[in-house]
Amino acid sequence: MKKIILMIILLILAILVLGAKVVPLPGLLKPYQVKVDESKIYIVEGATISIYSLKDFSFLKKFGKEGEGPQEFIIPPPGGVEIVVQPDFLLVSSMGKLSYLTKEGEFKKEIKVTAFMQSGFFPIGKSFVGIGMKQGDNIIYNTINIFDTDLKKGKEVSRFKSPLQPGKVDFVTASRRPLLSTFENKIFYGGEEGEIYVFDVSGKKLSTIRHEYEKVKLSDKHKKRYIDFFKTDLRFKQGWERFRDRVQFPEYLPVIRDLTVSDGKIYVLTYKEKEKKREFYLSGIDGKQLKKIMLPLPEMNPLELYPYTIRNNTLYQIIENDDSEEWELHITKIE
Repeated sequence: MKKIILMIILLILAILVLGAKVVPLPGLLKPYQVKVDESKIYIVEGATISIYSLKDFSFLKKFGKEGEGPQEFIIPPPGGVEIVVQPDFLLVSSMGKLSYLTKEGEFKKEIKVTAFMQSGFFPIGKSFVGIGMKQGDNIIYNTINIFDTDLKKGKEVSRFKSPLQPGKVDFVTASRRPLLSTFENKIFYGGEEGEIYVFDVSGKKLSTIRHEYEKVKLSDKHKKRYIDFFKTDLRFKQGWERFRDRVQFPEYLPVIRDLTVSDGKIYVLTYKEKEKKREFYLSGIDGKQLKKIMLPLPEMNPLELYPYTIRNNTLYQIIENDDSEEWELHITKIE
């Protein structure tokens, strides 16, 4: 009884302090990704995808498991398959294939993939776009490529110098997810200095969007948090011991932490935070800045935010409650 009362009090406090609606989602173990459409919530855990009702948050179905058969997926790093929610179907990117499923998780077809794409594939017109890596003149580049309907690599749209270079280890920048998004047959890619490059479905560059961002200096406090994390996290501990003498910390944190294009708007997440909220630059598709907003967006650790998505002017984030040790869906309207 006391535990129930405590949970109710914590939910009320979360709504008052963060302005968010909080919905418990018992049974989740380690969510990796969350997506939302008009009626459903899709939550990825490794090779499994759970579906919930957006209307009443009831559990509807779970599908997917590790393996090589239909509705089975080999998990790519860093920890889960990638899903893209389309109006009439789901796309699931896993190691070696792209799977088409109904919105209820029923298998339709799959396409074998010869190129390893950690970032997954994003539909653009009748084609796809994805991020790969290429090395030349002892420099490693991130490349943006167009793929046809059979996932055969086509045009290289552009390439940018990767933060991961020989003889240099910058865990802070190199560990970010690729800043790639698509919307209405346009490709949006976040550059190193905060610019956003916009391409059409053929890979032709349409524009470059720039805002006057306030850079966040990487303080000694930041460095200590990163070092403590790298030394203790199981995924990075071995790499830290191996590369610690080559680790370089930038003077400033990256300009863009994440990029989301949804509902005809571009949401650019920076590293600026204040009173448990984080800064977003909100602009139209044409790049015209609409406003800066601060939204509640807790992080799991210095590198990773809790899984979140933005849809219908609403922020959805899956957060673990440290007291109840259960996962919750936090819903914040973007005013």
